[in-house]
Amino acid sequence: MKFFLRYLEILFTLAGLAAIFLAVLLFSPRGASPWRVAAIAATLVGIIHGVLFWLIRRRQRQIRRIVITDVQTMLKDIIDNQLTLILAMSNLREVHAEETKRAGDYISRSVSTISDALQHMSDESLHKWIVKYRTPDSATPFSSNTSI
Repeated sequence: MKFFLRYLEILFTLAGLAAIFLAVLLFSPRGASPWRVAAIAATLVGIIHGVLFWLIRRRQRQIRRIVITDVQTMLKDIIDNQLTLILAMSNLREVHAEETKRAGDYISRSVSTISDALQHMSDESLHKWIVKYRTPDSATPFSSNTSI
């Protein structure tokens, strides 16, 4: 099954070429030009390929959205729990009220920034992040032309 999914486009292309050749062999009249049958068969194969590839890509996008939502929910829960602990700990320290107030404000802004980033996480925002922070010599599993 992995082989089939890995080479799906190539297998569909080979099947389409085989269908075109088979159509020419079966449906072209003897002594006449087989190009008309080949053109009709190629057009039909092209339409079928287009529909199949569109359906496959649409399903991939749906799965990606589901995974991003799950990751977003998981990260939001973990980060919110940890940030709540940080806020609680910072409120317990009343040694220097002014510094504690400034630290608490900074932590609150950080919590809001992190929550907003998690709330608006998407495939597009991931690509923007990759483009913004990726350096030419960095070892990242993503590249600017990789589709996620």
